[in-house]
Amino acid sequence: MTPMPNTSPSLPALGEEGEDHHLVPLLSGQPDSDGSDIGAHQHAQSFPIFSQSGRPTADKTTLTTASALASSLQTCLPMTWTYLQPIWLVIRPRMFSPARKRRITPTSWLDGLRGMAAFIVVIYHQNLLVYFFRNKSCQAWKQNDPHLWQLPIFRLVCSGGAMVDVFFVVSGYALSYKPLTLARNKEFTKLHASIVSSLFRRGIRLYLPVVFITFVNAVLVFNELLVLKDTTAQRTFLSQVHCWLNDLITGINPLNLDRYHTDDRVGLRYEPVMWTIPYEYRASIVIFAVLLTLARARPLSRFLVLLSLVLCAIVAGQWDMFLFISGSVCCEVHQYMDRLKPMSAATLPRAEMDEKATDSLRVSTTARNVMSASVVFCLLYAITMPDRHFGVGDISIHGFLSRTMPASWNNLPDTGRFSTCVTAVLLVLFLGQSRLCRRALSSRFPQYLGDISFAIYLIHFSLIKTMGLPLLNAIRSFRGSAAPQTPLDSGLGGWIVLFVYSLIALPTLFWLGDLTERYIDKKSVALARWAETKVLE
Repeated sequence: MTPMPNTSPSLPALGEEGEDHHLVPLLSGQPDSDGSDIGAHQHAQSFPIFSQSGRPTADKTTLTTASALASSLQTCLPMTWTYLQPIWLVIRPRMFSPARKRRITPTSWLDGLRGMAAFIVVIYHQNLLVYFFRNKSCQAWKQNDPHLWQLPIFRLVCSGGAMVDVFFVVSGYALSYKPLTLARNKEFTKLHASIVSSLFRRGIRLYLPVVFITFVNAVLVFNELLVLKDTTAQRTFLSQVHCWLNDLITGINPLNLDRYHTDDRVGLRYEPVMWTIPYEYRASIVIFAVLLTLARARPLSRFLVLLSLVLCAIVAGQWDMFLFISGSVCCEVHQYMDRLKPMSAATLPRAEMDEKATDSLRVSTTARNVMSASVVFCLLYAITMPDRHFGVGDISIHGFLSRTMPASWNNLPDTGRFSTCVTAVLLVLFLGQSRLCRRALSSRFPQYLGDISFAIYLIHFSLIKTMGLPLLNAIRSFRGSAAPQTPLDSGLGGWIVLFVYSLIALPTLFWLGDLTERYIDKKSVALARWAETKVLE
């Protein structure tokens, strides 16, 4: 990059026209021609900043130094930017990048839904780990201790477990979309190639970011920059790596997931939120196997088999399989409904639409939007049920839903509650059929969250531990608040602390999520595709 041209005006040379000559030194260093008093002349020389008129003048040395400094800055700043620009382009947040026009696809709303769910999980963990509102905001609503944020829908930020259920339904839907489309079009050769490719790349795409993030956490633990409950710094770095590898191998095993039904944290010591990844991988293998088996089945037969597998998962208490296979069922239903839709009135030529038809269409659209909002309200009301250890409180519908649980689901974690899982399936099923909801989820912010959803999900816990807690304690100390690790005041003071904290923490989360998605997540996808070209024929 060439230096920028010097466009700023240079300082005038001494004696040039156009400047205030009272500010230019008038003493030449020679005695006056009329032989005036030498003492007076020496006195004037000893105070060169004054002219003979008595007004202050600029020193020639000062002007020369300022001019040289300005010239140096004009030369150095462009050169400095030349060296810093590549670094800035590497770490630049997406909000400062040139806007790119996004292509909206039939499944874009899934990305938006996944992004919103991931963001809610982040806020939920901040509630538990940072805000210290656990015994207040996430508690069930009670009449004798009412708080607005404990009511259904408002407590969505405390529904992290329910959002994991939504993740799994969305994943089952997304994995099934292309195979089911090819099966309906009877493109069986492409279907086989697609499933083989997806199955080969799935493990690399899921586990490589986990390996990187957990290794970084192990390094932070070794240097005592990250404090985790279930692990400590080892005496040597080699011992730390050995401990990390043992934990990682246990954690990524998709064939032994019953350990997550207990308090055993082996496999999650360096990244507690990675517990969902082996569930995702195991269910992905099952989905691909089922779709490959049913590839040549008639649509109705395939739908009935998928539905029977959902019922089997309910009976067996396999909550993760229930969610993933239900995602396939939702995809099957949506594709069937899309084929049944007649050509809408909006696609007809304007000449064929009279004023009455236009008014009728407007009323119909308004009615659909009102119905969509009402259904979403009801589903969010049900899905925001408190976790088991908070009880159901005084919300009658939550008490009813907690009793409608098969016996095989009794000992499952909060993420595997029957009513929450069923509501998550119904939510995805409805959102995919609502034009208003699809449009909202395909808007810019949900799509941005969808792009970085996997990244912020993996890094947010470590970020809260390394930056969130110290930042919150610093803000509390600045305000003279209570000691750290005590619940925040739920009054105005506590909300001010949270507001200041969020102004710093959330942009940092998005920025680091950008970098993780750009240089870890996308690189993992690229590596998986490269490995596919080298291994598969």
